[in-house]
Amino acid sequence: AQQRAFNMACLMYGKDPAKFASFADAIELPQERRATCAEEYADMKRGWQKVLMSHMADKETPTAFTVSYGTTENPELEVFADIVKNSDVLTLLSNAISTQYDFAQGVKITAKECGIENAFWAPANREITFCYELMALHAKQFVRASGY
Repeated sequence: AQQRAFNMACLMYGKDPAKFASFADAIELPQERRATCAEEYADMKRGWQKVLMSHMADKETPTAFTVSYGTTENPELEVFADIVKNSDVLTLLSNAISTQYDFAQGVKITAKECGIENAFWAPANREITFCYELMALHAKQFVRASGY
């Protein structure tokens, strides 16, 4: 889990060291690792651009995204499910990218309880699943790193 946090922090720091220095400090991202973050971010960005280039929108019609928010039976996940639903973050995300990329068959984005701290892409039904458990994990890591 710490390595995942370091990887995420490194990408954030690599994109904007001034903006994310305090976060890197809070999770104690080593200075020697920080020295490679700008290159890691640039490599990651080039990789994603290469993958997504063929899907760049060249028309006025936005990609159709279908967003849904599942319920949870786990009381520990309720607050995270509520945050995702009430902020409507997945709809905001889909609106932000719907005119940038052309996925002719559309994409479903679902937030739900999965039983695992992860997110998934299911090509057969073109669905991205965001697990509430992953949000809980990130929140706990942030709290731990922040010293709260």
